[in-house]
Amino acid sequence: EHELEHRDTTMEQYLSEVGQTQEEFEAAVRTEIEAELKRELVLDEIAQRANLPVSNEEIEEYYLRMAEAVQQPVEQLVEQLDVNAVRASILQRKAVDWLYENSALARRVAAEFPARSDDAETEPADESANATQPAAGAESEATEAAADAEAVAGAPA
Repeated sequence: EHELEHRDTTMEQYLSEVGQTQEEFEAAVRTEIEAELKRELVLDEIAQRANLPVSNEEIEEYYLRMAEAVQQPVEQLVEQLDVNAVRASILQRKAVDWLYENSALARRVAAEFPARSDDAETEPADESANATQPAAGAESEATEAAADAEAVAGAPA
């Protein structure tokens, strides 16, 4: 509604411009909201399984950047934005970063150590190769969480 007021138009005019009925518009908005919620749940699960931290300094920096962006005093913004929502936003950004970094690592490892179908059961000849492979633990658990969550969200794994 705010966007429509800003554009000085009514809902009926907007629907006519985009060629949608009220029902089609509501269905599209509902689908968009559901997809966003699924993305947030996936990122929350990845952040939890990867044990991604959020420091007080990161929270303060978030408030400062946001206050500058919206040109409001930081004190006012702190009152408006719940610290738990800020923490969740930072964690979701970190989860995206974690996914990017770990997918890049997986590509580098796969390129450096291509799978050999004829002797997949044998140990690598160079023991130093094992040192560059990702460790099991939090990273592999978070990777598994990402695949599980994407499957639940309906996204390709």
